Amino acid sequence: MSIDKFITTLKQNKKKYFLRSFIVILVVCVTLSLYSDFKNDDFVVCIDAGHGGSSIGAVYGDDERLEKDDNLKLSLLVADELEKQGVKVLLTRSNDKDMSLEKRCRIANLGHADYFLCVHRNSSENVDANGIEIWLSKNATSKEEYIAQSILNNLSGRGLSVERGVKKGFRSGSGDYYINSKTSMPSCLLEMGFISNCDDNIAFDENIEEYAKAIADAIIDSYEQK
Repeated sequence: MSIDKFITTLKQNKKKYFLRSFIVILVVCVTLSLYSDFKNDDFVVCIDAGHGGSSIGAVYGDDERLEKDDNLKLSLLVADELEKQGVKVLLTRSNDKDMSLEKRCRIANLGHADYFLCVHRNSSENVDANGIEIWLSKNATSKEEYIAQSILNNLSGRGLSVERGVKKGFRSGSGDYYINSKTSMPSCLLEMGFISNCDDNIAFDENIEEYAKAIADAIIDSYEQK
């Protein structure tokens, strides 16, 4: 091979090398940018596992199943899913302890949370009552309605067959649920099926991890859209 041809080949190889390197670096930078853009947004979600400690909530059977336990199980799983996707999570409780409503809201407010999710399970004397529903403030913003509906949509068809809808205010009379009225960020109270209904309990146990991911994905997707 002549020296001129060797130099020409070398230049061509260098161009190919630099071009390939540039493409690889570009792909890596874009990927990191997409991740870091969300990671660095300091998106904070406060998750409140309803009841706890001496406040056991609703029960199933002869106290063989307590609402406070189900609330905590699902809350911890949602928190884990959010953290996997770069979200900062505040938990009002991570174990079985008493927690006042005032303190729950204070944790979210002082922590400057962008969203507050309160996890509960429903109950009724009618053992046939079932399904999920979400409660918002009677003066809920369009943003709150959007996120709540997104959560409900994501949970659709995942074991709990009845969607009871997004509701506003307070179940028993006027006003709002405390957490919806005393938090300074968009919030909702999620009733994750009826603990008084056997089928809802089975669905809850069998699909809890899928529920957690569906809820986390809906919160993140809604935040990115808004």
